[in-house]
Amino acid sequence: MNKLKHIMAALLLVLPLAFTGLTSVPSAKAASRQDTTYIRLHKLAFSADKPLPELPAGEALSDEKLQGGTPLKGVEFTVYDITRSYNLLSGDSATRQSKIQKNAVKAAASGYQFGDPKITNVSGTADFALPVKSEHEAGKNAVYLIRETRSMTEEFNGNQSVVKTADPIVLVMPLNQTSTKDDPLHIYPKNQTKKTLTKDLNKLDSLSKITDAKDSAVTDAVLGYGDLVSYTVSVVVPTDIKSLSRFDITDTPDAGLNINTATIKVVDEQKTPVFGLQSPTLNHDGSFTLHFDPESLAKYAGKTLLITYDATVNQKLVPGNTINNAISLNNQPKVHGTTPITTGGAKFEKTDADTGDGLKGAEFLVTDKDGKQYLTDSGKGYEWKALPAGFDNENYDPEALAKNAVILTSGDNGQFEITGLSFGDYSLTEVKAPNGYKLLTEPQNFRVDKDSYQESNVLKITNTVANNGLPHTGGMGIYIVILVGAAIIGAGIFFLKRSKRHEEI
Repeated sequence: MNKLKHIMAALLLVLPLAFTGLTSVPSAKAASRQDTTYIRLHKLAFSADKPLPELPAGEALSDEKLQGGTPLKGVEFTVYDITRSYNLLSGDSATRQSKIQKNAVKAAASGYQFGDPKITNVSGTADFALPVKSEHEAGKNAVYLIRETRSMTEEFNGNQSVVKTADPIVLVMPLNQTSTKDDPLHIYPKNQTKKTLTKDLNKLDSLSKITDAKDSAVTDAVLGYGDLVSYTVSVVVPTDIKSLSRFDITDTPDAGLNINTATIKVVDEQKTPVFGLQSPTLNHDGSFTLHFDPESLAKYAGKTLLITYDATVNQKLVPGNTINNAISLNNQPKVHGTTPITTGGAKFEKTDADTGDGLKGAEFLVTDKDGKQYLTDSGKGYEWKALPAGFDNENYDPEALAKNAVILTSGDNGQFEITGLSFGDYSLTEVKAPNGYKLLTEPQNFRVDKDSYQESNVLKITNTVANNGLPHTGGMGIYIVILVGAAIIGAGIFFLKRSKRHEEI
């Protein structure tokens, strides 16, 4: 019994030592055993329309776990050794870190910059190798502040303006995980962003449109030659606008659209004029550039500016094609407007009613569907004018119409066309028939839509030969006359021979 008591007592003395030995064994993840901590920073952008998610630091997260965050290229981060400032603060570690974050600019100024700033690459990452011991406070574990010192560059931002920068990051060494150059610790500073440039037509509801048959979404706005259209460009000014050396916005129209630079206006969200920009520069390709002074835009940081201007559709717009305006900031890729513009047109063929051959020289006046107005071309666009009272195409007098009336004339093959019309119903009134053919007295109605300009939808307009003597050469009528004439001559010869035979008898 006494022997058993001695054994139990010995065990009680040894067990505490055994537990002490287990807890003192360095963990495989303990950072105190390494001299350098390796950090991979992942710069992520999130929409400003949603709250920022919480992302755990340490491990590499899959795209799914990033909760919609997208890598942000070209963001600059600077590391500061703030060991001394941190140690002078009171409170526990969390309290001191919070104080540093709230006064990051002051903390950075009182600390020591560690190495050169680093800029995130195309994957939105930047790598840092940080000594565990401070290089400025001998023998003490280092404390680092990582600040976002530049949110965008003139070259790269993927059409995203940062409206809220990432919170400063404080790293107190040693961290509780080991790391290597090939297996670094991962941190995820988050920015909130908005699209830098967006653009669309004003008063889209009042324009003729093409919509998607499935979801009724607007795919194109339909305009005619000379129609006026107004654009609004929204520009989100980045929070660190002062860090940029320039802030130039260029608007480039496609062929088919002329910009009226005299109508350009720049206002803020309260419609107050914005100053601090030079007069627009007109470029050789028809584009214009607005040169903003970054210093003057500082008071608009994180806010939206609105650029408005008017443009007109010219004759270079081909039916079935679309045009748009491209906008760009500095040297970044172009961004196109939301709603493209297209126009309508129709193709015709003037033919002989009998042979189907094309007829040259027919002339048509373009009128509205009711035949009350006719189309004119001012040189800058189409205009409709009222037809004179008592207008009669059979007694057509060119002097009765404006000199710039749009007259369509059939070519050698009988073909002709019109472009630059909005979708709708129209008519053609023939004012001159091809030589040798009857004038059409009834208007030729046609419809312009998204398919009317296609070759498969050419509208044939036929004419018949005029009844004024011999028919037009090449028509079927001439062959009938020849046959009838031949029959008469043949009959005459027959009766003549018969008469001679009777005389001989």
